[in-house]
Amino acid sequence: MSAASVGTSEAPTVYPMTVEQESIWLDDNLTGDPSHFVESWVLRLVGPVDRTAVCLAWDGIVARHEALRSGFALVDDHTAQRVWPAARMPATAVVPCPPQQVDDTLRELVSAPMDLAERAMRATVLDVAPDTVILVVQMHHIVLDDWTIHLIEREFQEHYLALTEARPPALEPVPLQPGLYALRQRAEPRDPAVLKYWRERLADLPDGLCSTLPADEGVVPGSAAGRGARAAFDISPLVTRRLRRLCGRLRVTPFTVFAAITALLLFSAEGTQDVLFATPVALRGTEETDRMVTALSGVLPLRLRVRPEDTFADLVAQARIRTHEAIENRDMSASEFTQITRRRGYPKRNLFRTTLVLDDAAEAGLAIPGLSVERLFVFSGVVKFDLCFYVTAAGAGYDGMLDYAVDRYSPAAARHWIDRMLTLLERATEDPDATAATLVA
Repeated sequence: MSAASVGTSEAPTVYPMTVEQESIWLDDNLTGDPSHFVESWVLRLVGPVDRTAVCLAWDGIVARHEALRSGFALVDDHTAQRVWPAARMPATAVVPCPPQQVDDTLRELVSAPMDLAERAMRATVLDVAPDTVILVVQMHHIVLDDWTIHLIEREFQEHYLALTEARPPALEPVPLQPGLYALRQRAEPRDPAVLKYWRERLADLPDGLCSTLPADEGVVPGSAAGRGARAAFDISPLVTRRLRRLCGRLRVTPFTVFAAITALLLFSAEGTQDVLFATPVALRGTEETDRMVTALSGVLPLRLRVRPEDTFADLVAQARIRTHEAIENRDMSASEFTQITRRRGYPKRNLFRTTLVLDDAAEAGLAIPGLSVERLFVFSGVVKFDLCFYVTAAGAGYDGMLDYAVDRYSPAAARHWIDRMLTLLERATEDPDATAATLVA
């Protein structure tokens, strides 16, 4: 599919979806459940806030990035992204919201259904108090990844400052938009070596493969498909110092240690040695892709073998090798993984059931003189996976969140698995030469 010509200023320009967008769109449209791909970016600004500047700052970001003005649907039986002109997008509005209604309003906004065929983004500014506003942006994952969040935070700060200082924003033009990227991507042949690697790596998946933790006996499977809850935890500065010393000794990244801990957690649940979990990976690395708002990431499986007699240091070394291989072969979509595994009759459920997300770069946050700016994490009540561990560097330690499926785990069970993971992390970083059998005992 080539880009369609634009007949009027109100007509969209049509492009094929990128491989990543198509994979997300197909997954989202093959189930009647609420979309588990709708996410949010929420900022609370306190101080002498210029409400007009907040709205215009976000509108300026939308004008710069075509993904935020796009709808996604079938066009002539092809998956397509339709880019609407900036002039057609509604201006961001300010809506009064009394302080006592903020929590309920936020939950309502971030969980509202989204018509992806029309657009993949909506924004609202809540006027909470004379000195407080909250910008709520709901975005579908088809235009969003972690890199995108960092990008729009930097751009929002610059747009707001430029508006309040009566100057143009100091931002370079966006060098590449998702539509043109999709045309380029579709014209390039896929690397057969990547497909070959994953076919071999995921061959002979056993029925007893451990890819999730046992369901809690107190819940009814399928009773709330797609619905989830969230539990918070933290990793102490003491354990963090041990972790970083271990990284130095073994010459690995913190992610590699957390990957080994995740494998150990899965092994500890039922003693299954063949374990599999997933982690997101960025598909960027060039000036063009680094400045593009879109979903440009993949989810890669890590398959490890946890032998009872191997030390934790051995498991970390194995995780290091498998992580490096996965990154080298990261040009793989979720739909392609599905084709590989389901041809072999596995899995009956989604291959990606447990995921690990690590952000080891503590963000400085937005800095707007005279204002306190805080990002709020508002849970939508929908989950993509059985379990997703988010671990983020925070000061001298780490903050964590576990998103879990409520049709598999009760709050007590989720807390149990968090505590189990933290115990394994403490034991393993204190004595990395202990065997897996000793650590899980």
